[in-house]
Order: sequence, then structure tokens, then C-alpha cells
Amino acid sequence: MAIVLSHPIPGAPLSDAFGWRDAIPGVIGAGLHNGQDYKADAGTLIRAAHGGTVVYNGWDPTGGGWMVRIAGDGSATLYLHMREQSPLVQVGQYVGVGVGVGYVGSSGASTGPHLHFMLEEDGAYVDPVPYIKTAPAKPSPAPPKGDTVIHYHKPYRKSRNIKPKERLYLVNAKGAKENVVGGIGPYTLTAHLYGDGFAPGDILELRYDWYDTKAKKTSPHYLHRVEADKHGMIRENATFQRAVPAGFAVYLSVYAGQANKKTGTVSVLDSDAYLHTA
Repeated sequence: MAIVLSHPIPGAPLSDAFGWRDAIPGVIGAGLHNGQDYKADAGTLIRAAHGGTVVYNGWDPTGGGWMVRIAGDGSATLYLHMREQSPLVQVGQYVGVGVGVGYVGSSGASTGPHLHFMLEEDGAYVDPVPYIKTAPAKPSPAPPKGDTVIHYHKPYRKSRNIKPKERLYLVNAKGAKENVVGGIGPYTLTAHLYGDGFAPGDILELRYDWYDTKAKKTSPHYLHRVEADKHGMIRENATFQRAVPAGFAVYLSVYAGQANKKTGTVSVLDSDAYLHTA
């Protein structure tokens, strides 16, 4: 990875490192701590660690509270547990290194004011610390002229049991499959999945389907498999990119592997779709 990051809160001490973490009773279960925590007073300004486009500014249903996600140069940085939905940036806005993106808070699954800072590369979270340099990062490239992003957020946060060989769709309030896109063009799609009660090693598969509304045909795309950890928990964010042509709807589903040993519970199945328009 060639990315160089600037510190999101210069001078703030590291309070919890990237890696496996035991459960915090009453807050969150044991699992991979997929970022670095920096302790700071509530209201402290959080700065962009690298230049890119704001693709999300809202609530993280998996426990991160108010968060901002910035994508650029093939990577993404995420800033979680903020005080509020950030008033400093908007989806589609380009921000450079060091620009304020929000304020430290303690929203979501949190024990006190801090920033949970994440780096995503090729759909996987990696430890950001080795890429943070004390010197300022190299200047950000200019924002793409005329490029804007339209965000479509489709949540489903009611717990549902899922048996081996069963498929669950992201549905609307009436129980019908929810189209997660809102127009034609190139998309970045991010699926969010949270589940528990599975046997260690049980498999869930996230899948986006392109549905041709005229021909009444479905084309599965972007199968992403995730394995339950030793505690039977699954927390996953999977990102894909593909264009949506006219006359197509896109549906998100999760499938429990036929060899799974237990019926588990899916409590979050959300989709964020970002339409890139010129």
C-alpha cells in the first residue's frame, strides 16, 4: 500500500490498538477491533487523514455511531463515534488532507469520547498506524471537476433468524424486496452485515442481484463470503463497484451456507449505494 496518511487528531494519544479485543461488558462483544482509537475531549476537531470524496455522513448501524467515510486513491478512511452527524462536510464533497470533517464524541457503542479511526484497502480493514506520518502528507490531488455523488441508504435493522440454506433479502416496511439504487450510472455499493448466534466457522454470503424489470431475469453479482468468528459473531462491510443500466433494480441478500451448524440471527442488513454522476 502506497498511501500516506496524516494524523486525524495531531497529538492525541492512542488508547486502543488494532487487533483482537475481548468483550467490553454491556458495550460490545469480543472480536476484531478494526481500527485505532485516539482519546480526545468531546468537541475536538477531527481532520481528514487523506484527500478524497465524502461518500457517507451518517449513522453506522453496527455500533460506530455518527461516522464519516472518505474514499480516494483506491482507499477509504472512516471516522467513527463522532458527536453528531457532521455539519462540516456533505456527501459528494471533496476534502483535502487536514480539512475538518467532524468532532470527537461518544456516539454508538462507546465508553467515552474518542475517535475510532479506520483504514480500508481492497475491501479489508488494515492497521492505519504504519501509514500515518508525523510530517504532513503529500498534497492532495485536485477534486474531479464536475463529479458529484448521490447517496441512497437502505437500512433493515430488525432481527431475523436464518437457517442453513436459507436466504434473506433486504426488505421494506411491507416485507417486499427493496431496490437499493435510485438511478442509472456507475455505482459504489457497500453492504453492511451484523449477526450472531452462529457456530464458529459458519458461512454467510452477501450477494447483490441485478434484476431486469422488462425481461424478468435476475443476474447475481458480487458474492462475498464471511465466516463467523470463534464467538459465533459476524460483522462485515463489503464494497463493490458496477454500473446499473436503465430498467434494472438491484437487491441485496444474505445466504446461510448449507453446511452451517446452527441457526443464527441477522440483526443488520443495510446497503449504501453511491451513484457517481458527471
